[in-house]
Amino acid sequence: MATRGLAVGLVLAGAACTSIQRIQPAQFIPQRRPESIMVWTADSDVTNVVKPQIDGDTLRGTVAGLQERVAIPLKDIVTATAKAPDGTKTAILVAGGAVVGGFVAYFLTQQKNNPTAPGPSPMCADPDGVC
Repeated sequence: MATRGLAVGLVLAGAACTSIQRIQPAQFIPQRRPESIMVWTADSDVTNVVKPQIDGDTLRGTVAGLQERVAIPLKDIVTATAKAPDGTKTAILVAGGAVVGGFVAYFLTQQKNNPTAPGPSPMCADPDGVC
């Protein structure tokens, strides 16, 4: 059960460290190999390109949901976006995890060091049961 919780936490953490950002297709696609990108062209078309590849001066891939091949000249792309690492979100996640971990460690150590803290009762050694 703990393993499942850890796996879910890692997936959520991974998602938390990305955001949709503008990209330069010619550089981003070969480096990051995204699953899909959104492309806006000069004639105001918007296309979700799955498995994008750069072939010379052309973006090639498949139109999402249609299984139709597409080829878009890079010079015709006005804007392109894709999921990309987000340093700000990563920093917030790491800082938040450190703060939560610090609080947990503090409270655990305080409970161990405080004899009046709620916890298991000491066993009664009195045979009459009066402790």
